[in-house]
Amino acid sequence: MRIKNRTKYNVEKSKIKRTLEIDGKEIVFDSELEKRYFVDVVLPGVKSGDIVKYELQHKYILQPAYVTKDGKKVREIAYISDFELYMASGEHITVDVKGMLKPIDILKHKILLHKYPEIDFRLIGYSKIDGGWVPHSVIKAGRKTRKKAKRERTQK
Repeated sequence: MRIKNRTKYNVEKSKIKRTLEIDGKEIVFDSELEKRYFVDVVLPGVKSGDIVKYELQHKYILQPAYVTKDGKKVREIAYISDFELYMASGEHITVDVKGMLKPIDILKHKILLHKYPEIDFRLIGYSKIDGGWVPHSVIKAGRKTRKKAKRERTQK
């Protein structure tokens, strides 16, 4: 059964919880988690001077559009990052915030890293038990460890 007012990725259709006003400008994020990352990490980084500039929703072309022999148009395949962070240290960090990884996210991530190897790309998630805003690899390892421990406890 599907909950009303939510998309297939469990995002509320209402933009109220995903909207933030900054300097008189309204920003609507794709998810509440993205908004939370912006408020928890990006804004404090800008305020402290660690982040000198940020960009939202930067598009990377993974495969350009083309026309087949039959004249059929095939759309481009793009990866849209959540945040581009330009640090005071000179680093440029590309951040994608995900609650749960879907197979398409993993596939596009692999293609992005292959096509743009120079990018410092970080796939971030939030897990209170694993330390807050951490790479998805940390969340995955933590879940695996907890699952193994639980299995061992139940086998005794």
